[in-house]
Amino acid sequence: MAVFKDAEGREWRVAITAGDLRPVRESTGVHLGQLVGNGLKGLAELLGDPINLIDVVRLLVRRQHPAVTDEAFGRALGGDALEDMANAFVEAVADFSPRQFRRPLLALKTKAAEVETRAAALLMEKVAEIDPGRLLTPNASAGSSPGSPDSTPAP
Repeated sequence: MAVFKDAEGREWRVAITAGDLRPVRESTGVHLGQLVGNGLKGLAELLGDPINLIDVVRLLVRRQHPAVTDEAFGRALGGDALEDMANAFVEAVADFSPRQFRRPLLALKTKAAEVETRAAALLMEKVAEIDPGRLLTPNASAGSSPGSPDSTPAP
């Protein structure tokens, strides 16, 4: 079962059943049963819309901690908790999907994590290449001194 913790340390189990299809569609317009069709377009769109994704997941998990309001739920999601929630949702979609989609969805989740790890490593490499001294040193080409007469346009 797909599980995540919010920033307050509350554990949430995300599961999708046929009984969730209508209430989620009526409340959010999201058709849970159509997320894996059409090249995963529906899933990709939902994952790219954090507001709608939070609303969908909230509907799926709201009975677990009845005292937590919708606003408190949203406020407890950010950074790692939001990413963990999205990953748990993808896992729940895979669990709900027909067998032929389950393995590819879980493989996609793993591959996406690999891409994110590599992207973070590349970003760290770029940050490491930044020379603070060079950034703080006045540069003649930055306009602190006049250019050569050849580069100045005639009046």
